[in-house]
Amino acid sequence: MNFYEFLMQQNKKKDEYKFDASATIAKFKALIEEFYKKIDAEWLSGYLSNDLVKTGLEPISITEERLGTYQVNSKWIEIAGKRISIIPVGTVLIGTDARFDISYGGNERMVIHNGSEWKLFRRDQRVSSKTIDATVFQNLIVELMS
Repeated sequence: MNFYEFLMQQNKKKDEYKFDASATIAKFKALIEEFYKKIDAEWLSGYLSNDLVKTGLEPISITEERLGTYQVNSKWIEIAGKRISIIPVGTVLIGTDARFDISYGGNERMVIHNGSEWKLFRRDQRVSSKTIDATVFQNLIVELMS
């Protein structure tokens, strides 16, 4: 096969390789909503209903290669007037379709979605992770704020 034939073959296949930015963004936004719903409905539910914890959303912009700039919501968790920030980082990342940074007072942890689970990583220990459930999430808050 010569170079011209190669180019013609590749151009015939280009529709197979099309990247749908709007579908990728929509999937990421759905994962953001899923993560926030787990926080409010599962991991902090009883504490929210007793007004021991408050949560809220704030709009932010994310810029990613191939996706451009788009709007999503970040989340905050307020305990005794102190706020933890949960910031969506992006979706076009190696090994995950959603990443969040959770921070308070200079302490930061990374959360990724890997297919069906939410995993917690320490930035200095990326090789070790924990699947997030109510206990892991609540311990994360204690660790960040202590």
